[in-house]
Amino acid sequence: MDCVRHPLSPGSVFWLRPGQVHQLDGVERVEGTLVLFRPDFLTPGGPAQTAAADVFGPTCWQQAEESRLLARLALEHLCREYAEGGGAPAAVRVELLRQLLAVLVLRLLPSGGPAGGAAGAVRDDVFTLFRQAVEQDFARSRQWPGTPRNSATRRARCPGRRWPRRG
Repeated sequence: MDCVRHPLSPGSVFWLRPGQVHQLDGVERVEGTLVLFRPDFLTPGGPAQTAAADVFGPTCWQQAEESRLLARLALEHLCREYAEGGGAPAAVRVELLRQLLAVLVLRLLPSGGPAGGAAGAVRDDVFTLFRQAVEQDFARSRQWPGTPRNSATRRARCPGRRWPRRG
């Protein structure tokens, strides 16, 4: 949850990850395609799955003009396969959808690639450690590590950090 307004225009990509809190204003005036999927549907460990599961990835960006056509073609291919299936056996069809979705995800990423080109990068600043602690269980529990129930786990999640004693 970034609490930032993201104005949308033609070519915008708005990426809402699982568990994120959001508020959409004026959505009745927005035209576009909504693609819903679970990150675990993508091939585990692949670049598309890594990007989709990255809770620190960007939320909104303008897609580069040169990649819009290829993203649109990937979306159309995915939609057609989903709707028609081409008579393929179920296992083959699932794999086709998985691969086509991966192509779409990769085509929609900002030009720097997953996480702005920083896939796998580890940041050790205070903000990132705090955000990791909040995001780790927030999608499931809607509790953050500063609540009394979770204050003991706070120290374990950020080893080497000194936390002020409460009261």
